[in-house]
Amino acid sequence: MNLKAIVKVMNFHAIMRVDKANRQAMRYKTLEAEVLRMIDLIQNNRNLILDKRILNPSPNGPRLRIYIGSDMGFCGAVNTSVNAMLENETKKNTIIIIGKKIHSPVPVRLCMTRDEFDEHYEQVVEVIEEVIHSKKYSGIDICYDHFYNFSHIEPIMKTIFPMEIERDEFETYEEDFSIEGGDVGSLMEELLTTALNYEVKVAAVVSYASENVLREAATNESMKRIEEMEVQELWQHHKEINELASRKVTDSYLKTRHREAAKRK
Repeated sequence: MNLKAIVKVMNFHAIMRVDKANRQAMRYKTLEAEVLRMIDLIQNNRNLILDKRILNPSPNGPRLRIYIGSDMGFCGAVNTSVNAMLENETKKNTIIIIGKKIHSPVPVRLCMTRDEFDEHYEQVVEVIEEVIHSKKYSGIDICYDHFYNFSHIEPIMKTIFPMEIERDEFETYEEDFSIEGGDVGSLMEELLTTALNYEVKVAAVVSYASENVLREAATNESMKRIEEMEVQELWQHHKEINELASRKVTDSYLKTRHREAAKRK
């Protein structure tokens, strides 16, 4: 198969994946915002007295760190930057790795490919639930390449727990609802776990967008080089044709001169 055609197909698929990832991230962000709104309303309800430890982690505990990379190469420095952050990791923390190209210098709790992450996400959920319920961890971080736009991709370590709930400066809470026959603490933990799951999924799809933006840039550069090689080959081909034609003219001229010299003799 023609190499240029293969690279063009890779380039097209990379662009399509970026668009799909952006749309998927927006859906997760919308759902996450609704869950955070529910947490905020319950936390600030005047009729409820909540155990603040539910939302406040242990200050001296270990951290859960989730490192997100890719399964494939040809995507620039995505995996390089994530592996660089992972080099500074300590054995104290609990590590989750997503992506074949990510390698940890310390033991990991869970290691998955990107396909396994999509198909068996419940394994990640189990670890997050354990962190929230145990109240022994100081926080949860996600390390990945964040896609801001097509010209700005940056490796970041984002803290998702404890989480900051954004609210309007002039927002007031006047809801005086009460809950009967239920455990508010368990409800808050479940809501918090749900919100954190959306955070992880948003990071995963944004990382996927970054991967494909860089892959699209790499395939663009590859196509340029292929076209340069094609121009060079065409120039070389024309050069060889011209040299052959020139040799034929020279040979013909020499043969004619040789015959004329022979006749004169």
